[in-house]
This record gives sequence, structure tokens and C-alpha cells, in this order.
Amino acid sequence: MRTSLNQRDALILENNRLQRRFTQLTCLSKALSSWEKTSSRPPLLEFLSSKLEHVSEMKVSETDSYGIKTDDEFEEDDPEKVHKSKLLLDYIERFSDLFNSGEYEAAAYHAAKSPHGVLRNMETMMRFKSVSVYERQLPPVLLFFQALMLSAQPGKQVPGERMSLEGVRCALQYNYIQLATFGVTQQRLSYSEELGDMICNHGDKDPRIADTCLALAQIIFTACGAVKKAVLSMCRRGLTSGALEHIYKNRDFTVEDLIFVLRECPSLSLLEDLTQPYGGNPALLSVGFICHYLLSAGLEDLAFQLLEKIYTDGQGALQQTILDDVMCSAEGWSEIAARCVQRERPQLAQGIISTLLSQPGAMCLPQEQESAKLMEHVFMLNGKMNVCLCHQHFLQLKDLCRPVCLCAVMPPLWEDAAVGRKGQPCDGPHTQ
Repeated sequence: MRTSLNQRDALILENNRLQRRFTQLTCLSKALSSWEKTSSRPPLLEFLSSKLEHVSEMKVSETDSYGIKTDDEFEEDDPEKVHKSKLLLDYIERFSDLFNSGEYEAAAYHAAKSPHGVLRNMETMMRFKSVSVYERQLPPVLLFFQALMLSAQPGKQVPGERMSLEGVRCALQYNYIQLATFGVTQQRLSYSEELGDMICNHGDKDPRIADTCLALAQIIFTACGAVKKAVLSMCRRGLTSGALEHIYKNRDFTVEDLIFVLRECPSLSLLEDLTQPYGGNPALLSVGFICHYLLSAGLEDLAFQLLEKIYTDGQGALQQTILDDVMCSAEGWSEIAARCVQRERPQLAQGIISTLLSQPGAMCLPQEQESAKLMEHVFMLNGKMNVCLCHQHFLQLKDLCRPVCLCAVMPPLWEDAAVGRKGQPCDGPHTQ
């Protein structure tokens, strides 16, 4: 009889222990379910810490000791959920044990492979980052970052943008560019324009890996749709042909995007390619249009380089370029010539003006005309007389939309072939 009573007491104690364990796991299961449904989730480790403290203080009620449950408990009793919660709890406890014992590599891979990604988050990464004393060569935060990328599939279950950004930042900080290279080229990261910018900026500081950083940034910018930055990365690497192909493939590439690229990386070869036919397609831009645009955008040196390159290609090259230009008016070219004079490039100015004067509708009026006695310049534009008080040439330019005194852009001692005389550049007042 006594033996039977002892066995009963032992079974009651074991039942109480199991019931307490069951109650704790049920409570954790409910807590995790509510955490998953919350939009603004607190850090999981912080959330579980408070719950575990509460669970550890739980006691089995008297009715529980006899195995008596309410109807609600019967409805909410899901052995599968309880089992999953127990496994999850054990997994987190195992991670804490590994981390606290300094086994950072094992802890990193354990966290990276955590079920439902409960440990693949910024909180875990910052916990690894906070470790300042370690034995291995690779810092713990990079061990975790490496484990995240190795445990992911290309383009699937990759670290989020914040984790990707922080991981690459740490890799560059510790001069482990190979980790960033693996993540970008093997599609084990979330791409963002900010990530591309950060890699580019790092390359600017270290010439030894500048080309590698530009190549990685190009991949990221292309994937993110940041076309102008992708083109810029190629231009900075000297890949102008690839940049040109990229521009032609993207119809949304604007003149403003082109100016951005040219401002950040002035490239005469790219500019030449853009003003010439490509792959059976007409040129994207005309020489006059882009030069006029560059002059107004503060990139006049690049514009002059292009014009001088055309001028030195041979006699008639500049003239043919101007005559074939359908995107820039005679007025625009005259303004380009004016800037050439201001920047002491008389040969370019003379070549442009000579071509403009050779066009139909542009002529020098004889000096013997009655108006010449007044020593005034007279321009006939669409039948309207416009007077220039510079006492020099008489021109009729019917294709201009507003009066332009070409004397202002003529180089010193410009020779008027029509009347056989020489004059000085005009700097006098103009009136209409």
C-alpha cells in the first residue's frame, strides 16, 4: 500500500512539472503569435526576455494538478503550435549560449539559419557588432554577415536593405572588399541606390580598389534603375562604348541625365559618340545643341574641346557639321561663336561665322548704300529693320528668330570678302 502511495505522489509531481511546462509553452506560443501580428514589432530578443521572465514565475493551479481544463483551454490547445514554440525557444536559447560563450562563428551560422528568420535581423547584427574583443581575424559582425549571405539563395531570402547596407559598411570599414564583392555579384544582398553610392564613395578614398567599387556600383545602380549613375560608373571606368549602349537602350535617359554624367566625369569620347550615328540610329544630339547646352551649364571647356576636335579634323569639317545641324538654329551657333571670341578662340569663331554667312538668306549689303552714310548696321529680319550703332557691316539674316549682331562675334581684323575691307569687332550698343 505504501509503495502504491509513493508511486502516486511521484506521478503527481511529474504531472505537475509537465503541466507547468505545458502552460509555459502555451503562453509563449500565444505571445509569439501576437508578436507576429503586430505591425510595429519590438526586437524579438527584448520581447522574449520579458516574456521568459514572466513564464518562469508561472505556477500550476490546483485544478491543473488534477488535469482539469476549462473549455477555452481545450479549444486553444494545439500540440503542433506548442511543439513549434518549444523548438523556437530552444533554438534561441542555444544561440544565446553560443554567443555568451564566445563561439561567435557557430552563433553566427546558428542565427543565420534560424527558423522563420527570427534571428536574421538588425538586432542580432548589432549584437555581433558590439563585440570588440575576439580571437579570430574576422570580426564577429562580419562572421554573421558572411553567414547571412551563404545561407541565402541568389535573390531569395537575402538580407534586407538596412542589413545589406550595414553589412557592406562594416566589410568596407575592415577592408574586406571580397565580402561585398561576393554579396553583390552573387545576388546575396538587397540592392539600393544608397548602397551603390556608399561603395562608390569608398572607392574614391582607396585608388587600389576604385575600379572594383565602380564595377560593383554599376551592378547595383543598373538593378535599381538608377540609369544615370550606372552610366557614370561605366564612364569613370573608361567604358564609353558600354555607356553609350546603356543610354540608347534606356529611352528615359534625358539631356539633364547626360549633363549630370558629363559634369561628374567630363568625357570627350562619350560626347563624340553621342553626336554621331550609332548602330544604324541617328545621333542622339547635334553638335550645336549640346555645345550650346554645355556653354550654358558651365561646361564650356568640354564644348570647346569638341569644337576644336571637329575643326582639326580637316577643312570643311566644321562647316559641314554646322550645315547638317537641324537641332541648333543660326542664332544658337552665333551665340557659340560669341563665346569663342570671349574665350580667345578666334579661329573657331571665324569658322562658324563664315559658315553662317555662306547660307542662303545671309548677305553683306554694299557699303555704298544710303544707310551706310549713317555709319549704322542694319539687319532685316522678316521685314523688320533693326539698327546696330557699331558703324560696321550690313547683314540680312532672315532665318533668325531675333536680331543678332554678328559683328560682336567676328574676330579682330575680320576680312569682309564681299566688299574687300577690314573691320574691328563690334562692341557698340544695339537697338531695335
